[in-house]
Amino acid sequence: MTRPIRLMLVGDHPLFTEGLRELLAFHDDPGVVGVTDSAGKALTQIGPLAPDVVLMDLQMPGLDGVRRNPPHRRPPPRCSR
Repeated sequence: MTRPIRLMLVGDHPLFTEGLRELLAFHDDPGVVGVTDSAGKALTQIGPLAPDVVLMDLQMPGLDGVRRNPPHRRPPPRCSR
């Protein structure tokens, strides 16, 4: 048996991120390991939480998903784009 995909949600709209977290709670895979409201906070949590996938809002105040993951940069180990 394979382990569930570890997912981190990053977005500045709590209604959406918490709603998505609740929706995903009805399934075994993927498992939500973290939810945060900014890319800056996500950067500090990626290491300890070790998500397989980070689902990040592309437009947020401050550091957003586009500036955090420009096309020429490589994602952190164990993360997919």
